Amino acid sequence: MANFDTYVKYIKENDEEGLETIFNKETILDGNTEFNYQPLITEGIYSDTDPKNVEILHRSLHMLSPVQASQEKFWLGMTMTYCKDYLYYRLNDELSKNKDERIKTE
Repeated sequence: MANFDTYVKYIKENDEEGLETIFNKETILDGNTEFNYQPLITEGIYSDTDPKNVEILHRSLHMLSPVQASQEKFWLGMTMTYCKDYLYYRLNDELSKNKDERIKTE
């Protein structure tokens, strides 16, 4: 996996090709979990959208076991595939203010 500085650079530049070199079919395993994808809300105030997005995720992924739901790799894969718009929505302030260290923690 690429180092964080490369990852942050690709995110900041919205470089889909660069991100694809890190997150692709070879690096993100296709699991056998089927779910009803519902896009997350990516406009509005976080305090309003976060609870709604939790509900969306719960409805879509209610079948996950606690072990599956606690896997960081699972959430990274979801973020970099199905939820990339949400990633950019949540990082908007950090991206506009060049807060690279903050981006690394998201």
